[in-house]
Amino acid sequence: MKKTICWLGAYLMMCFTMVTSACAQNESYKELMVRMAKAGNSSTNGMSVDNMKTVYTMVATEAIGEKHADWTEEKKNAIAAELVEKYIQERAFEDMVGAMSPYFEKNMSVNELKGYVTVCENERFQELNRKITSLSQASSMTLLSGVMVMAQGKELQKLTPVACADSYKQAFKTYYDNSGTISVLDQLAASLSTAMKQSGGDEAQIAEIFNKMMTYMKNNLETVLLNSYVAGGISEEDLNYFAGIVAMPVYKSVVKSTQDMMGDIMGFSQNIMVGFATWLEGQEF
Repeated sequence: MKKTICWLGAYLMMCFTMVTSACAQNESYKELMVRMAKAGNSSTNGMSVDNMKTVYTMVATEAIGEKHADWTEEKKNAIAAELVEKYIQERAFEDMVGAMSPYFEKNMSVNELKGYVTVCENERFQELNRKITSLSQASSMTLLSGVMVMAQGKELQKLTPVACADSYKQAFKTYYDNSGTISVLDQLAASLSTAMKQSGGDEAQIAEIFNKMMTYMKNNLETVLLNSYVAGGISEEDLNYFAGIVAMPVYKSVVKSTQDMMGDIMGFSQNIMVGFATWLEGQEF
């Protein structure tokens, strides 16, 4: 159960910091997907290579442990970190794009993707996106800490929003409500719930714990993000800028692509991890 909760946390990190017919088009699509992934580290749809570091590191550490059981934890962790950084430099973006593309190709034409890539490559977008991604990652860890406490059978109170101007709260709410965060989280929850039921064990107990965790996350996600944005210096103008982006028709296609990925989280994750595992087999450690 603890391992399942850790994986759930990693998938939630992916969610926050929130995406053919001819061979020639497929090649163009792949190139555009790589540009999108590198421009914003794919973070507007949640599929950040940096966000995947946690999962990559877990897999690498386990592989190292199987091969070198006598190594210290410190050494295994250090080697795992080196391997993950090497993978990100050599192969991660291509493997991520390979796993993401089928979901995007169902929902976005190559011309729509070109338009969205232009947005992602905008200098202001990239600067603000880096800040929001970092804050979202920290927020996900706050939520994960709460989840771990709940997994021990303890109850937690709903978090309280920090003091800020009403206009700021409204700008944040407009951005948040249109970002597709909750719809993607719902899709992820449904997918993970199915996977957990198939994993064996006391189905009723698993369902009870899982439902409590997801309720806690959904009840507190908006507040955690708001508090982190205020503390992190995201201005009302910044929120209005991003609200304009999430209001774009093409962004709805990004959200739909992400929903499809989260609805197939086990298949999507497996495709990503197969790429990493295959690369890892060719490394010496």
